[in-house]
Amino acid sequence: MLSRCITSIVLAVFILCVDSSPQDREQSNDSAATTLVEASTLTAGSLDPTFGQGGAAFLTVPSYWLNGCDTTVQNDGKALVVGRYAHSSGDSFAVIRFNSDGSLDLPFSAATAATSIFRGEAKAVAIQPDQKILAAGHELYYAAAIARLLPDGRLDPAFGQGGRVKLSLGTPGENKNIWSLAILPSGKIIAVSEVYNPSAGDRFKYDMLVIQLLPDGSPDTSFGSGGIKYIDFGQSSFARDVKVQANGRIVLAGESSGRFALARLMPDGSLDEGFGTRGLVLTPITQGSRPHAYCQAIDLTNDGGVVAVGGSDFATDTDELTVVKYTHLGTLDSGFGTSGIVRLGQIAFNIPPQDIMVQPDGKVLVVHSEAIPNARYAAAVRLSPTGQLDSTFGKDGRVRFGSKPSEFSRMSMQADGKVVATGTYANGTMMVFRFLTDLESDLASAIKADDIVNRGKDFEIILRVRNGGAFPVNPVRSAVRITGGEIKRIRAAVGTCSLGDLAGTIGCDFGTLDAGAQVAVVITVNAKRVLEVRVSALSVGPFPDPDQSNNLAQKSIQVRGP
Repeated sequence: MLSRCITSIVLAVFILCVDSSPQDREQSNDSAATTLVEASTLTAGSLDPTFGQGGAAFLTVPSYWLNGCDTTVQNDGKALVVGRYAHSSGDSFAVIRFNSDGSLDLPFSAATAATSIFRGEAKAVAIQPDQKILAAGHELYYAAAIARLLPDGRLDPAFGQGGRVKLSLGTPGENKNIWSLAILPSGKIIAVSEVYNPSAGDRFKYDMLVIQLLPDGSPDTSFGSGGIKYIDFGQSSFARDVKVQANGRIVLAGESSGRFALARLMPDGSLDEGFGTRGLVLTPITQGSRPHAYCQAIDLTNDGGVVAVGGSDFATDTDELTVVKYTHLGTLDSGFGTSGIVRLGQIAFNIPPQDIMVQPDGKVLVVHSEAIPNARYAAAVRLSPTGQLDSTFGKDGRVRFGSKPSEFSRMSMQADGKVVATGTYANGTMMVFRFLTDLESDLASAIKADDIVNRGKDFEIILRVRNGGAFPVNPVRSAVRITGGEIKRIRAAVGTCSLGDLAGTIGCDFGTLDAGAQVAVVITVNAKRVLEVRVSALSVGPFPDPDQSNNLAQKSIQVRGP
């Protein structure tokens, strides 16, 4: 009954008085006023002025504390955020969706608020290939919990018990949480946690835990022992993140006895003997009899390595942001920072959430909470592939967001290279920032004089469309208008082209155009007078081309009539 009352209140708030931006939303970025200028002045680290109000979206529910713990982006550009509604009557899972322009997706968010997914807090979110949504965390009474939602926000009855799975792990009554999720190509689900290992014989020692579920939410008995694998580092260890490599091996990370702790598993749950020391890696960041360091998040490099971010001792009331890079063997990468480690200055003490991402160009992006006297602010930093601050990002590699105390938790990259990051802003407001990374795709059309070849009475016109950005664009289409000639033939090596309703018009559909890829169309025309060709390229997907000035090409040539 209590849960039903809570969700009824939240639903009413969504419908009647939702405000996706607080009173001071124009202050959401110290440089918000300067970001609302022509796109040509925007640089990597700038807030995206096409999202929310100057690049930021906020959600406040009166009398509730609402935080964002994790985020991911759907294929249509909508951003999912999970976290917690906190109220005097209790906590519950928050699953919110924002449209690609930063506005609240009200039908979906109202549906999830009315569903009573779980009492407790959601810590992780993932989207399956069929666009079903997984949200995981802990249930109020200490059970690890995973829910699956349909794309419209309703619980999926084909998963667990009515869309919910509770996992009884470790000793009854202890706090258990799902910190991170991953989805395998087979549809199986990987989740990480930590519990007292009942088989270890030590009531006070935690072990990392990897859980593998079948697509229906039942344990995968082919993995570990009954779907569970305990990771024993010898001392208490705590998991925080998991990623799956292209070869199916599972990498998880966290902290053990004041050190960064990584493990790599084979697909069946056994430790990968070729990684670190028989599958385990422990990295001390600080020295002394009581080292203090913790890893919060990891990402994978293209060559099979791992980058990790966390904190380490800095001073009494602050920690230091720390990035560590490992090779595919689990050894420190000597070509990164100082012997594989980069320390980047103060972060907010006891506010550990940070996230890390390897961009397609090898640069390393981190979001965190920057500590300044008596406050903390959501911030980002970008490093070169060798661990140097990237001067092309923000100011000397760093950006601070917001004019009020705030903290980032997790981030996700859109298909166009923009980054969405979530967390908590001021006092109990869910926040979502979207900023640029200089990786946006850029379509361009081309037709030059030497692309029109005289074949006697006929002319061959070669049109080219290129994606000059760092991300694929999908779908890509091109429109062609030819006057002064009769179209006789169209040849496209990729995609399809066909005549339109009007004489002299051609429409081409190229599907996905990968980063740096180019397609060409050869059109044979019987020219009669001035031959004029105009071609335009566009993406009709959810992410617009940031620079459309080079998408239109045209050429006219004088030809002799018959």
